[in-house]
Amino acid sequence: MINKRGQIWIETVIYTLIGLSLIGVILAFALPAIEKQKDKITIERTIEAMNTLENNIIAAKISGPSSTRQNIFTISRGQLTIDGKEEKIIFEIEDSSYPYSEYEPRSSIVYIPGSSQKIMTAKNGKKFKITSTLEYSGNINIMYNDEENGVKVLGRAQTPYNLVVENRGEGKIDFFLS
Repeated sequence: MINKRGQIWIETVIYTLIGLSLIGVILAFALPAIEKQKDKITIERTIEAMNTLENNIIAAKISGPSSTRQNIFTISRGQLTIDGKEEKIIFEIEDSSYPYSEYEPRSSIVYIPGSSQKIMTAKNGKKFKITSTLEYSGNINIMYNDEENGVKVLGRAQTPYNLVVENRGEGKIDFFLS
């Protein structure tokens, strides 16, 4: 009677360990795939947000001086840089599990159709650095808070950013937070 009781407990422990091992093996394969899909969705949303921002810049430029457009940006990963010196708007994700384009040295740039946006994928250890860029050198003068060479970096935040685009005339587009 005592031996049977001990045998039942040993079997229970062994079955529990086998079950936990199987769960661990499944998670070891499933978690990287889940992370890759989450990063893919984040990159796709970033592309959409950058396209919306570009459309609002163009709309403000066409509408004439003093016209404004609001952009709501929720940044859960990466950072948005408004660079008045280089006339660029850049969104970077440093540690993506998902490469937006197949990584090949010097040829990993993808141009988004119907937009001036380009996406670059660069190897960053085992992860990838994804950089989305809108360049305006020559046709639009990017400013931040009325500064010609203003640079602003918006990082991860719990609350969305309300980024306002304003046409200041003479090809000048000013960004500010409200």
